[in-house]
Amino acid sequence: MDRRNFFSSSLQVVGETLTETTTSKSSSTTGAKVVPQRPTSGLARYNGVWDYQRAGHLLRRTLFGPTDAEIKQAVEDGLQKTLERLIDPRTTVDLPPLNYEVPQDLHWVNSLEPKASLEFRKQSLKGWWIDKMLNQDVHLQEKMTLFWHNHLVTSLNGVDDPRMSYEYLQLLRNKGLGNFKTLMLEFSKCAATLVYLHGNQNKKGSPNEDFARELMELFTLGRETPTGAKNYDEQDVIEVARALTGWVTIAGGNGLSVLPFTGFSSAAHDTGQKKFSAHFNNAIIQRALPIEYSLEMNDVMEMIFAKQATSENIIREIYRWFVYYDIDATTEQNVIVPLAQMFVDNNYEIAPVMAILLSSEHFYDSLIMGCLIKSPVDFVVGTVRQTYQTVDRTRINATPQGRHTFALSLHRYMVELQMDLLDPPNVAGWKAYYQTPAFHQTWLNTVTLLKRFEFVDTYLFKKISYKPVHVSAPVENGVEVFTEFNANLFLIELCQSDVTDVNKVIDKLVAVLFPQGVTMQQRQTLQTELMGSLADSEWTNEWVESIALGNNVAKQRIVKFLHLLFNMAEFQLA
Repeated sequence: MDRRNFFSSSLQVVGETLTETTTSKSSSTTGAKVVPQRPTSGLARYNGVWDYQRAGHLLRRTLFGPTDAEIKQAVEDGLQKTLERLIDPRTTVDLPPLNYEVPQDLHWVNSLEPKASLEFRKQSLKGWWIDKMLNQDVHLQEKMTLFWHNHLVTSLNGVDDPRMSYEYLQLLRNKGLGNFKTLMLEFSKCAATLVYLHGNQNKKGSPNEDFARELMELFTLGRETPTGAKNYDEQDVIEVARALTGWVTIAGGNGLSVLPFTGFSSAAHDTGQKKFSAHFNNAIIQRALPIEYSLEMNDVMEMIFAKQATSENIIREIYRWFVYYDIDATTEQNVIVPLAQMFVDNNYEIAPVMAILLSSEHFYDSLIMGCLIKSPVDFVVGTVRQTYQTVDRTRINATPQGRHTFALSLHRYMVELQMDLLDPPNVAGWKAYYQTPAFHQTWLNTVTLLKRFEFVDTYLFKKISYKPVHVSAPVENGVEVFTEFNANLFLIELCQSDVTDVNKVIDKLVAVLFPQGVTMQQRQTLQTELMGSLADSEWTNEWVESIALGNNVAKQRIVKFLHLLFNMAEFQLA
């Protein structure tokens, strides 16, 4: 993929969609179609140069907007130690979202009284998760949680009980790097899943096939193999639905646990034989004792996980999220199939396959770096994280309300960019991860590209703001505002003693903001954009005056320059 042509001469508006025309342009000499070059490397461990660019590549794909300090630490630690930090098993004990509608600031998740309004709870949960992203450490947890949320989909509005959605989100956060079989079993019993896909309506004599169908088509096997062979038939959908009858959601309790929760009703379970097709070797599932009826879910999972198609389908999903959307025949042979076999050999443990993929020659191939368009979450959260020192974190972090409100102020921009956290458009997730042939190009169209520019304008020149439910900070006309961008502080923290050298400033900004750097011609253009016809020494003079005398010339110059960088094609890529 020619990354720069993709965003300049090769970006053409077709209706409302931006398309990569480098894949279809005719050669001026031969008339043949130009096909973007794809890597041929495989899963052999990467033993090449480990530098700022490659460490940045790893962290851009595994974090939201890695900071300069995080990248430099990864360079110092080396690939192996950095991977260990990223994939270290963890179960977080998170403070649940609070109810700011009452003075006591009680948790609404596991308390029946006082009752926060439904809409507040929904917004509270979204803000809570965004705050986790903003304050993440060097670990895969947040990026992996979003991956699973896109793959094992439920919708906050579809479930309509944020307590269920909180339980679901905690499952993804704490089991996202564990065992996929275990994750699937717990997801299948999760209250949010049962409500969203009508599993709680699946009863003996009146089976509901919604979850059974998505279980095979989206969550595990996939509808068919890359060659077009079916992985199951309609009878299998019916039989899976029958095997999963009896799971219900139960409201009530003493307020000490997440409510509603799930249970199993033996009386609602179909006790007959479930006979499967040749796709599953004509397997039969039937438990004889009422105490074992619920275990038919385990039997279904074992049957599904026995098929190689399950591991290969999940590995393709992981690949498209963390590496690249296009899986050609070479990538299928060199990466997908062997990694899927490793997945099976590791009994579907997720962490080992992530470690292999993220340390492979393929992952660090130059054709893989900087070739993914940032999702709206990556773009918004990443931009703020990379410049987080420019907002008044002391005030924001002083109270949980401040963190919650600031996070929700960013959520508004994600929605405008067509990625509403916890509310994907449908059970298949966001189109950028499955809609062929566009895939991640779906994120950019004539509307969303302008919205990205608007976010940058607001962030750099205006003030991020939000109309709070609970007022705890400076308010202008009923709207809570956050400190505007502080260019001087940003450059001081980023460049330190090199801040008076304009060439080092430019090179540092390019290194931290762009995954692939820039060409020599672009570098010269950037120099001209920043300094015009002035000598480099003028930057030093302006900067000293800016700090000593409060002169705003350097500040204004760098803010305009950052505006240019944030709007460049290279900044849209990870």
